Amino acid sequence: MAKVYGQPMLEMPQDLYIPPDALEVFLEQFEGPLDLLLYLIRKENISVLEIPMAKLTLQYIE
Repeated sequence: MAKVYGQPMLEMPQDLYIPPDALEVFLEQFEGPLDLLLYLIRKENISVLEIPMAKLTLQYIE
């Protein structure tokens, strides 16, 4: 179920425009961005040394 400004969206909007600040994604399986990152690293069998952590950290802070 999607939520817009905290309210459930039960039907498709007519114009489909949702402001970027109104869109949030909640992933119940992950406690935070690090959990999701670790899951994706394991799933894709990526070496942690190949990930540009400084760039990811800056994006997260922004």
